Amino acid sequence: MGSRYDHLNREEMLRLLEARDQRDATRFGLVWEANEIERDQALNNDFVALDLDREKCVGTAPWRNLLIEGDNYDVLRYLRMAFTGQVKCILIDPPYNTGNNDFIYNDSFVTKEDSWRHSTWLEFMYRRLTLARDLLSQDGVIFVHIGEEEMTRLGCLMDKIMPGRKVATFVWRTRSGSNDSKHYFTSLDHEYVLCYANADFSFAGNTKGLKDYDNPDNDPRGPWVSGDLTKAHSIRERANAYYPVQNPRTGIWYQAQKVALATHCQVEQTEEGLPAALENDSPLPTSRLNVYRIMPPGLNSWERPFAELLDHDSQKIVRWWHRNPPLKPWSVSVVLDDGRNFYPDFVIGIEGRKCDDGGLLADPKFAFEITQEQPKTYAEHPIYGRVLILSLQGGAQWMTVRYDERQRKAVLDQEFRLADAAGY
Repeated sequence: MGSRYDHLNREEMLRLLEARDQRDATRFGLVWEANEIERDQALNNDFVALDLDREKCVGTAPWRNLLIEGDNYDVLRYLRMAFTGQVKCILIDPPYNTGNNDFIYNDSFVTKEDSWRHSTWLEFMYRRLTLARDLLSQDGVIFVHIGEEEMTRLGCLMDKIMPGRKVATFVWRTRSGSNDSKHYFTSLDHEYVLCYANADFSFAGNTKGLKDYDNPDNDPRGPWVSGDLTKAHSIRERANAYYPVQNPRTGIWYQAQKVALATHCQVEQTEEGLPAALENDSPLPTSRLNVYRIMPPGLNSWERPFAELLDHDSQKIVRWWHRNPPLKPWSVSVVLDDGRNFYPDFVIGIEGRKCDDGGLLADPKFAFEITQEQPKTYAEHPIYGRVLILSLQGGAQWMTVRYDERQRKAVLDQEFRLADAAGY
């Protein structure tokens, strides 16, 4: 009975043994079943020449572009002979070897039942990728598409063919899928593109525009442009990620950016929106529900306890609160009967209150009985409704204030309760 090696001559036998010795000596990397003699013969045997189809040519020779139809291995062998070291970019979309009749080798489909299908696929790919590698110029790059089935093996194979030349692995979504896997409730809706390149390759990209950069303060670091430091998440989403920042030159502290206003606090009928930050010469106490997450500066002896009452709400009635300063472009005002503008001290977002964003205007007072304060008790805003006037009694108890038509003066009405805030 003859041996499978009887047909080999001495040189071929030595070549095979040397290749096997090298493969057996591999301690780390990818190893698969391969016939090195058959590989060498396939590279040189049965070379296929290309025929020019002039009827399908566009323009006159010499042509800058080629469209070649045929077996990819035959085409790569021809291209290597004509264009070695001249190709700048190669994109390959090989068989994914899913076992679902997507990979033909030696005129037969390779199925999932084939115990050698991974080795067969690796040898198929190795022969073609080595040819493609030889086509690349010094700044050439190759992109190889692949699915989940062979992604890890392809990565090892590319590392073997182009060691140290990996640029990146790109993941792209192929469809909008659902968790339809019968076994693991996962959706394989993505594939990969492996990118390898020679030493002189770089992504070109777009040159950064510098027309908006200037250096009005002669900064030694050069031209600069102001940037928006606003955090992408709202304050409610990342409450613990907001901190005051101090300008080292001016000493001014910039409090946490008030990003949440767009979705949590829409102040109506003002000339401008609320500023993105508060500035103060020193750090301010933190707040749980203030839109800036700080206790505003300048709170007086009756405003401060009211702010703390709002901040300590544990029933989730208060969504946010804001100190409404007078005479600012963003201030909320109410026009009184005598034509004066009245600026309630607080704008509060109340859960369940039936107006825009649940807004409630509140004005805590100490001397509510003063004549000039009385018109405020029946002041009404076109969007937020009647202003809630409060009086601090005994330094601890808040009472609502209303205007008594019979007595024609402001009087204490009832104990203020946050639980009733939606109905005020």
